[in-house]
Amino acid sequence: MSWWRSALVVGLVVGALGVLFVYSGLPQELESRTTSARFLNSGIYAVGDIDYRLIDSSRATASNGDFAGLEHREFDTRVWFPRVEDKQLAPGRHPLLVYSHGFSSTKMGGAYLANYLARQGYIVVAADYPLTRMGAPGGSQVMDVVNQPGDISFLIDTLLAWDIDPDSPFFERIDAQRVGVVEVVGPVALKPVAADILAVRRGIIPPAAKR
Repeated sequence: MSWWRSALVVGLVVGALGVLFVYSGLPQELESRTTSARFLNSGIYAVGDIDYRLIDSSRATASNGDFAGLEHREFDTRVWFPRVEDKQLAPGRHPLLVYSHGFSSTKMGGAYLANYLARQGYIVVAADYPLTRMGAPGGSQVMDVVNQPGDISFLIDTLLAWDIDPDSPFFERIDAQRVGVVEVVGPVALKPVAADILAVRRGIIPPAAKR
């Protein structure tokens, strides 16, 4: 197992186990009169979103309890984007962020953040991981976190492919030089892992790999 996959396993398992003790459900919607709500609803653009079912046919989903597994990985996915008055994606190229949900959570756990970022001009993609999400077949399985780097790369590759597809609503709207990963749960453990995923994609060997 490569160094960065080993680091990922440790980081994600630590973060996931922490959630088991503190998890109490999805975030509650803020009251509109609060300062936080006014802050989150501020921004340059209106927000649009589109839901997709994405299939990664190159990798399998493992069996889990009474779930027999699949020969592919499926992702219920939402993309938030900055839109203009005609409900179209705002012109120009926009930074891309992947929101990576925590263990036994869902993509909608970060909807408040995705909406805020889209108002500032970001395109945000989030997907329910096949076996670590809430309601996963056979129950949430912490050991499947080892597949999340591949899941994140798949989401990035998919959005970047849309950027060069003339038939996609995201055609020439994504800045491939500004791509990031947002992980809210377990940030101390996972921030270095997310950074290393992006570094590996760019062909950069992070300092930890040289030791």
